[in-house]
Amino acid sequence: MKNFFNSLPTQRPSLKRTSRDLKLLFNGHKNYNKFIIVGNARTGTTFLQELINSHSQAICLGELFNPKITSPRWLSEYFLGSNVDVFWEKAPIKFLRQDVFRRVPKEIRAVGFKMTYAQGKTEQENWQNVLPYLIDLKHLKVIHIKRNNKLESHLSIKIARQTKRWHKLEKTTGKDDKNEISFSLDYQECLNYFTNIKNLEQEYDVMFKNHDTIEITYEKIAHNYQEQMGLIDKFLGLEYEVPIPNTYKIQKKPLSKAISNYFELKEKFKATPWYEYFTE
Repeated sequence: MKNFFNSLPTQRPSLKRTSRDLKLLFNGHKNYNKFIIVGNARTGTTFLQELINSHSQAICLGELFNPKITSPRWLSEYFLGSNVDVFWEKAPIKFLRQDVFRRVPKEIRAVGFKMTYAQGKTEQENWQNVLPYLIDLKHLKVIHIKRNNKLESHLSIKIARQTKRWHKLEKTTGKDDKNEISFSLDYQECLNYFTNIKNLEQEYDVMFKNHDTIEITYEKIAHNYQEQMGLIDKFLGLEYEVPIPNTYKIQKKPLSKAISNYFELKEKFKATPWYEYFTE
C-alpha cells in the first residue's frame, strides 16, 4: 500500500491527520473509478489485489468486512479519520462514503476493495446493508474473479485451514516439495462445495448485472498475469504499468498427489457435471 503522506513534517497523530485532510481538500479529488473485487476464497483475490496495488494510480484495500479482523486500520494508512473504527463497525455505509471512497491524491484513478461471497452475505447485523448499498451504487465497477477448477479451490481452502497459512510471500523452490501435504476428501463435502460455489457465482452475476463488470479467472491470471492486468488496467481507467506480484502459490503438487483418494473421487464423479475438474 502506498504511503502518500509519510513526508509530512508533523508526527503528532491529530495534527498529522489534520495536515493530511487539508492537503487532500485542496489537492485531492473524488473523480476516480470506484470498484470491488468479488469472488470466493482461494480464487486469486489476494493475488489480484496485490497486482492492482503495485500500480501507481490505484488503491485496492483488503477484505474490509471480514469479521475476523478487529479493525480496518491494519489494512493501510489510508484511513485518516479518528472515528474510523466506530463507523466501520457500526455505520458501514458512512464508513464507505467517508473513509473508503474519500478524497485521494490527484494521481489516483481507481479506489476499491475486495469482498468474498461469504462476507457479502454476512450474519453481522450492522454489515448486512453493505451488499445492497454496493449493488445500488452507481458507476461501481465490479471485478468478478472465479476459479474454473473448483476441486483445486476446495483443496486449497483445506490446506490453508490446516496449515493456517493463507498467503505465501516468497517463490517456491524444489526444497519446498517435501513440506507439501496431502488430504483425503469426502465425496459429499466436495459435491456440496461445487454446487454451492457455482450457485454463488451465478447469484453474484445477477446481483451486479447492471454494473460495468469484468470476469477474470484464476487460471488465466495465474498463467499470464501481465496480459490479464492489461485488461484490468483498461477496465479501471489506468495507464498500463508492469504489475509486480507480492504473493505466490502455496502448494504446486498435482491433484492426484495432493488428494490421497483422488482416483476414488474421480470415479464417483464420473457421471456428474463436476467430472471435468479431475484432469489427471
